Amino acid sequence: MSIATKIFTYKDYQLEYIVIGSGEKQALAFHGFGRTAEDYCTLKSLKDKYTIYSFNLLHHGNSKFLTYKQVWTKADLKELFEAFLYQNNIETVSLFAYSLGGKVAFCLAELLPKKVNELFLMAPDGIKINVWYNLVTKFWLTNVIYKHFIKNPKPVHYVARFLKAIGLLDKRIYKFAYHQTNSKHKREMVYKTWMTFRELNPDLGVVAKNINEQKIMTLLFFGKYDRIISADISHRLTDKLNDNYQLHILETGHDLVNEKLDEYFKELF
Repeated sequence: MSIATKIFTYKDYQLEYIVIGSGEKQALAFHGFGRTAEDYCTLKSLKDKYTIYSFNLLHHGNSKFLTYKQVWTKADLKELFEAFLYQNNIETVSLFAYSLGGKVAFCLAELLPKKVNELFLMAPDGIKINVWYNLVTKFWLTNVIYKHFIKNPKPVHYVARFLKAIGLLDKRIYKFAYHQTNSKHKREMVYKTWMTFRELNPDLGVVAKNINEQKIMTLLFFGKYDRIISADISHRLTDKLNDNYQLHILETGHDLVNEKLDEYFKELF
């Protein structure tokens, strides 16, 4: 059964969210691309410990721009969540983030470090900039090529299948990419989301400095078989941290926010 959604509006933004749990600790949660705020309902072990405000990211659910604005800037992100925390009388929060949502969490830890007391990051985007993401969002020619791909995906999908067949493209990466682009709606959503998030690139040096100085407990979770956001990149952050972090490698792939993670949380807490 779906949880009733709420709407937070501020200047150019409308964010849809749900409230999960009734615990003493306050938390904000951000899902991955193509997912929803309800993903965090599967983490039932947290409901007595946390009150989680789980957001639909822009272009997901009913979260959207209220004007023709199309880029989510760091300055807007900071102001937006400062306003949300003030409106809800929240002093400090824990942050839960998966995949694309990691960009939001990292940027909040960069911009509002005194408001963050814990980070729970599941295969977080933002540690390493995706090459394809950068090409599409930063360069005119590749932007035009992707727009053509939206209308006519067959040539790209054919090449991808060929590369997979000869072993030059990992089968799991192919499956993930194909699933995200096998309809025009999905391809358009990828494009809009990438363009909107293109300025939310966290400064990991500042993030690490804030984690160390503010003693923000940081828990990182990666799938052992994840080929989308691999645990191999985690050192880019952990090498900069003191001892206030934990790195957990789970026996799974990229899909992390589920009942298996909840069972892991039960043992962890």
